Amino acid sequence: MKKLTNEPVDFGAEIEAMASFVESRWTGTPDLRLLFRAVLEAVQRTARYWFDDGAVSCWAYDQVRARRQLLAQSLGANAARIVSLFDAPSNIANGCGLALSALKRPAMAVDGAFDFEDQVRGLTAALKLSHPKLVRTKPAGWAELAKGYVDFGGMREYAQNQQRADEAAFEGHDMREAGSVRFTSAVSLSHTMYSDKCQGRSAAMTLVGAAYGHFLGLQQFSVTRELQQAFEDAGVNSQHPEVVFQLSDVEVSPLATCALQLAKVAFSTPIPSEVLPRVQELYAQLRAGTLSAKDFAKQVFEQLGDEPPQPSLDRLAEKLVKELG
Repeated sequence: MKKLTNEPVDFGAEIEAMASFVESRWTGTPDLRLLFRAVLEAVQRTARYWFDDGAVSCWAYDQVRARRQLLAQSLGANAARIVSLFDAPSNIANGCGLALSALKRPAMAVDGAFDFEDQVRGLTAALKLSHPKLVRTKPAGWAELAKGYVDFGGMREYAQNQQRADEAAFEGHDMREAGSVRFTSAVSLSHTMYSDKCQGRSAAMTLVGAAYGHFLGLQQFSVTRELQQAFEDAGVNSQHPEVVFQLSDVEVSPLATCALQLAKVAFSTPIPSEVLPRVQELYAQLRAGTLSAKDFAKQVFEQLGDEPPQPSLDRLAEKLVKELG
């Protein structure tokens, strides 16, 4: 079982690992590579905008600190604290957390409220039609465990004797999260039997659900990674040792474009192009020591004038996601 890294997920390799694992432990399986591909496509459609806002926000916070330290090396700590108000990389990094928090709710509900069991139940019914063998496939040893079955039968034995071996044998990623079980445990005989006998979920639904949950974690990781990369491409982690008043526009995904736009609204002191030359003159005076950091900030704010009222971040996020579709 592999740990996730910052590398892109190879979903083809993941499907192969999942199919090989199940084939060695289940009987009467359908074409698992085609089956899991269909599950992946359903997940990527439903969770196309899912992401972990906390992960990107923590990364962005680290960029704010690194940027402040970099500016302090050139300007001194006190001046860096003041002039960072006008530093575009710092502004966008500061706004990242608020932006992604506002964006996450409408992004996850773009197709309506999400219910995991409803999604899996409907998908399983559809896949039974296109993969008829899915109806009868079960883990090896089913008949024996079913005889005189009691609640949680076989689970202790599996945890003690087989769970670690299965995790070591699985060549896909470890996607266990709070409140969930790993793919390897989810498709085990004892877990599948419990789901069937005690929760009314057939073996087919358990298999589809295990794949769905596994892919859901990988999809969210992939979108999260895409968003972080977009903030990097925008220059949030700039290593330039001086204030950067404007960042160039970059080509990123539609969702990342929304996130960047919201970050600029959430925490930003934008420098319009028409006043940029004067601001740069003032900054040159600051660097020459003829203008204090406080006077620099005061005069820049005078150049900017009154800021127009900002729209509600939540409403803007909803509007942007609705336009994404």
